[in-house]
This record gives sequence, C-alpha cells and structure tokens, in this order.
Amino acid sequence: MNHDSQFTSSPCGWQTGSNRDQEVRVTPPEVEVEDARTPTPAVRRRKERHLRILRATEDCLREDGQTGAQMALIAVRAGVSVGVLYKHYPSRAALIADVYERTAARELEEIRQAAQRAGGGPIVRLTQALRTFCDRALRGGRFTYAIMVEPAEAAVEERRRDYRYRFSAFFAELLNEARKREEIPDQDIELAATGALAAMVEVLVPPLLHDPCTSMDKDNAVIEGLVRFVLRAVGAEPSYGPR
Repeated sequence: MNHDSQFTSSPCGWQTGSNRDQEVRVTPPEVEVEDARTPTPAVRRRKERHLRILRATEDCLREDGQTGAQMALIAVRAGVSVGVLYKHYPSRAALIADVYERTAARELEEIRQAAQRAGGGPIVRLTQALRTFCDRALRGGRFTYAIMVEPAEAAVEERRRDYRYRFSAFFAELLNEARKREEIPDQDIELAATGALAAMVEVLVPPLLHDPCTSMDKDNAVIEGLVRFVLRAVGAEPSYGPR
C-alpha cells in the first residue's frame, strides 16, 4: 500500500457534512471564475451545477474510492452531461485534485480553530489539534481513505504533498512555541512535526480501509493512544497530555 500521500472530507469528517451547501473558497485554475458582482440566473445555475458536480464526486469517492470516481458516473449523479462536466474540469485528475484541495483546506482550518478554542499553552493546543485531526479522519471513513492515501493521478499527489507540508507546518508552529517555552526539549522541530503526521496517518489508514471504527469507545481509544504517542515522542510532560 502506498502511504506516501497523506491526508481527508465526507458528511462528517475529512468531511463534507454541514459545509456541503456553503460556497467553497478554493477555485481551481481550470474552472472559469464568474463575477460574483453579477449574480445573473446563468451565473447562479453554473454555481449550482458546479456544487452538484463536487457533491457527486465526493459521493463516488465515499462509496467506491478512486476507481469509482469516473467522469461518466459523476456526470450521471450530478445530473449533467459528460460534455458539461468537461467544461468545468478538463480531466478527472483536475476534478479529484480540486475536491482534495477543498477538503484539505477545510480540514486544516477546522484543526486551527480547534487549537485556538482550546486556549492555554502550545502543548494544550497541539493536543487538541492532534485529537481533532484523528477524530475527523476516522469519522470520514471510506472517503478519508480515498482522498487521503489511495493511489491517484499525479495532479492529486501534488496537492497532497502541498497539504502534507501545510499540516506539518502548523504542528511545527505549536512545537516551536513549546520549545521556546521549554515545554518540550530542544529538537529538530520540522522532523518532529513531519514524523507526528506520518505516524497518525499510518495508524489511521488500516481501520479506515479494513475495519472501520463503528464504536465510539474504539475510536476514542485509537485517538487518545495516538495523541499520547505523539506527545511522548516530542518529550511533552504527562501533565500536558489528553485529559
């Protein structure tokens, strides 16, 4: 299994959920950008059609993974012709890459918000960020696996690499602050952040693919075990760990 590509959205986690009907802010260069100042009926219809395409793609990924997200099937589920679908995206790779980028951007923001809400010192915020990442990934289920690690086209892998860096960079910000405050020992922060992310993905992938967690207790055990592992790996004091 190729675990080099590491990240997740679905109706609840690397998720689409309550965000499905909101305007998404990431616009691929392949998609023509309409002028928001002129919401004519044609513009509204195009935006609605674009959202249907994104939802249909997410549904296909959730049900059958990358192999199930074929342009003809997506077009049928979105209620558009294949020709119309190609007017929005020049290729399947461009469409999947856009879905990934929208999902990853949203998940990164969720993690940032969770850390901010936690307050306290950097390790307290890191703990909440790690917990949120794991929780949302597990709740995303099959969609998480498809969008995070399942083998995909080069355009998707490129977006994955970009967001692996962004997630790691956010964890590194918190770890660097913790080092300055002497909450953790001096260490290679970039290495620690990258290793933390890789460890979480490696542990989360098998349950997503082979044994989806259906028990809240089982989910929580996986999440808390991972959070404790990462905190110990970076040398955080036990008092900073999960409550």
